[in-house]
Amino acid sequence: MYDLEILVPAEAQMAQRFVDFKKWGLRNIGDHKIKLVLAAACDNDLSVFEGGWPDGVDVEIAVTPYKHVAQRIYHYYDAIAKPDTAKWYYRIDEDTMNDIGGLMNNLESHFDHDREYHITGELNWDVQPVERFVLEKLGFNHWYKHSDDTPPHEYEMSITSNAAMKRILNDANAQKYFKLRKEIPEGFGDHGLCFCARMVKVHPTTVRFLTVRPEICKFSEFQGHFNHIHWVARDKNACVMNWLESMSPEHEAPYKNLSFISSSITDNHKKWVIMNPNNVVEEIFIHNNHRNRIGLWSATNEGKLTVYLDGDMAQNYPLIVFDATSGPNDVITYSCRHHRLKTGPLSALIGL
Repeated sequence: MYDLEILVPAEAQMAQRFVDFKKWGLRNIGDHKIKLVLAAACDNDLSVFEGGWPDGVDVEIAVTPYKHVAQRIYHYYDAIAKPDTAKWYYRIDEDTMNDIGGLMNNLESHFDHDREYHITGELNWDVQPVERFVLEKLGFNHWYKHSDDTPPHEYEMSITSNAAMKRILNDANAQKYFKLRKEIPEGFGDHGLCFCARMVKVHPTTVRFLTVRPEICKFSEFQGHFNHIHWVARDKNACVMNWLESMSPEHEAPYKNLSFISSSITDNHKKWVIMNPNNVVEEIFIHNNHRNRIGLWSATNEGKLTVYLDGDMAQNYPLIVFDATSGPNDVITYSCRHHRLKTGPLSALIGL
């Protein structure tokens, strides 16, 4: 039995996304047994999905009869998924990053795959006509009796325990839902499994270690708390992949544990920051020694300091790569656009 069976809908026209997903999508696998099922469209060039995957991942390219992404997802639950192949079933997209080791630690520490769980990071209550049509056809029209009590669904991704998947895949109504739903080429793929879990009285659980947002600065590979982050593809947030590719750990030594006075030419506010050995940038509050993580740091192939500030991904800002200049009293100033970092002897920095 696999520890984790991962479903990813796969489309050849997203070739660059899969290049990045192979490198950055499945991290920190360790000794965990992972199966990756790529639900491909019937007219795909399958060479896009072959080779280059991390060690320890068994890849199955499942060619479906369908082109629409929702149909391929529901075809997986109808015809491919089995209730005895994995402890946990994980549905994600190819524009995500996943700390597998951190995720499995959270699942094993806080949950039990032999108990019934359907887990996500965020719920939505939107009503899609196609979902309502299918559910009412199956006799669940009472779910829509009150507009403020419509059934929720997972947003973008979900994790389902073995025990819950057994109940879902063996339930007659859920089986009918998947068979009906996979024939309709519209809507989304993040509704139906949650609805089918509700049919067997398994209700969704939200957790704080999953997010649908590109929170790279809080990703658990960088000592953050999110094991899953989303929307990090180049066509959505190019700066995330650009920053990851700019990292050069062999050039980081001169900056580790280095403290700076940080300022901006757009205001007069100054603060102390430190480059921690784990690539986290922290602001230090001198009066109580409290530290607040504000971003990530690394060095480029040219040995320049580069910083990725929390919040930059939302604006898709260009990378911050500092140029260094030496000044009086052994103070070195690092500059990039409106950002300024100064380091040197404490006596020289206090008067700045």
